Amino acid sequence: MTIEPSIETPEETQQLVQADMASHSRRDFLKLASTGLGALLAMGTTLAVPALAEAKWFGKKPSASPVNQLETASVFDFVPAPVQAMDFSGVFGKTQGFSAKQLEAHYGLYKGYVGKYKTITEAIKALTPEQLSGANATYHPYRELLVEQSFALNGVLLHEAYFEALGGGSNTLPSPALKQLLTHHFGSWEGFTAHLVAAGKCMRGWAILAVNLRDGGLHWYGLDSHNQFSPMLTIPILVVDVYEHAYLLDFSTNREAYLTALMKTIDWGVVEQRLALAMEQKPATLGNKR
Repeated sequence: MTIEPSIETPEETQQLVQADMASHSRRDFLKLASTGLGALLAMGTTLAVPALAEAKWFGKKPSASPVNQLETASVFDFVPAPVQAMDFSGVFGKTQGFSAKQLEAHYGLYKGYVGKYKTITEAIKALTPEQLSGANATYHPYRELLVEQSFALNGVLLHEAYFEALGGGSNTLPSPALKQLLTHHFGSWEGFTAHLVAAGKCMRGWAILAVNLRDGGLHWYGLDSHNQFSPMLTIPILVVDVYEHAYLLDFSTNREAYLTALMKTIDWGVVEQRLALAMEQKPATLGNKR
């Protein structure tokens, strides 16, 4: 069931949001938005959310239109920054229910993906036109590098998204507005948590709660490995690592016990920040240009 917004046009929506944000907190705004996330996204409304300034994982919001940016861009604007392992020691210090040994071992695996991504990226950059000749889908060194590059890069990004939302402290319960939104999409809070546990138990790699920019809804997605079944045009807001390395030292092979403990240490404030950024994006227009 789609809940229609009480206002009629995207312009009116934008005016209401801007006026409301002058006197309301981020959590108050989320309460306003929770009654029509899918409808608002489907209308293509750009929402001005202060939480965007706090968002750590998704990067910066463009300050100019894509056309203007390209017209003024230089070749130096497209030089990628070096990929370095992030420091999650502050997060781990607040993560209840997990031993330091488990968290440190998991972090070491993440650092390995960072290193391998650097190695693969440099190897790709060093390829000559002669080495690229003869490329085919059965076997070619370039093919193998591209496949493993996606595995290593997703290994970096997914672990960063997972680690960042640990150690909730005072935010280990979702705000009433966020809980209402999740309840709306999954029928009840119990329905949401049942999906979380079931997705975590049936997948071999990752369970991801994401905003789908094609339909404007919240969905659980599953990955059997870092680069297998990754959905396009989605923005993850909660990422759950279900590889055994994430819990084996503390929970043996009892994945359900791990998921139960994980739910008690999720930082729902981080989830809210990601959701606020997802609401900033316009829905995809695939198939609309005909």
